[in-house]
Amino acid sequence: MRAALVLLLLLSPALLGAGVPELALPEEVSARWVIEPSKGDRGADVSFAVDPKGTVWFGVGNMAFAPTRNILFRADRQIDQLLWLGDLQLVRSGAVLGRFEALEDPPKGVPKVHLTPLTEIPFSSWRMAAAGSGDICIAGYNPLKQVSQIALLGPRAGGSGIRVLYETEAQISDVACDGKSTYFAAGGTVWKVAGAGRPAEVFHAQPRRAVRRIALNPGGGLFYGTKETVGYAGENARFDFMRCSRCRLAVAKDSLYILKDRVSGGVLRLEGVGAFSRLRL
Repeated sequence: MRAALVLLLLLSPALLGAGVPELALPEEVSARWVIEPSKGDRGADVSFAVDPKGTVWFGVGNMAFAPTRNILFRADRQIDQLLWLGDLQLVRSGAVLGRFEALEDPPKGVPKVHLTPLTEIPFSSWRMAAAGSGDICIAGYNPLKQVSQIALLGPRAGGSGIRVLYETEAQISDVACDGKSTYFAAGGTVWKVAGAGRPAEVFHAQPRRAVRRIALNPGGGLFYGTKETVGYAGENARFDFMRCSRCRLAVAKDSLYILKDRVSGGVLRLEGVGAFSRLRL
């Protein structure tokens, strides 16, 4: 059965407030604000992540916070990216991949944590994503070899620690992995690498807009974000479904979380996104 699209879905003003985004979603997918938009611009650029329980996290400088759970703490290093492998929270800070360890809370003020390094990544401007089976995939520029590389880190990487899967002269903006294949965004193209030593194949191309972020859909295919839109690319359907400026993406279980630019833009949750993979367009 062909899944239907609900075009220009407008949610309740009481739920979404002013400035409702325009959406084109499969009819099985529902949308609601996890964090509603607010007035003003809350500070600088943020990192954005969602843990396996669906809790939204932000990192600003050396501060991490989860507004819906009233969690706030300060680390002793910059927080560039957060990632979960099951219950294990990993942190990217410069060239360091590490994890937080709690310190004794001070009598007053924000709780503090220590970032314990696990390894140092030989890349600059790198990104990471979960790759299944306790592994992560990383992508960034290797200044020693003067190429961008995609690598696997974890048990399946073997004794070498980091196993390089692919190299390219293109600048990589994001990476996503499903344990079998690795996807990376460079310019307006999303590439797929089916394994170490295999060539990269074009998975999706956006000729007029660079792809800034990608996130795998648990039902198949992936979501992508450009400077102006959020879209879906699968085997049988590829389309932009939301107008959104500088959106960030995160997937947890069967939900896609969309941060509209900064914290003040709000976080929209699309539930049941596995339905995207059943579309035939």
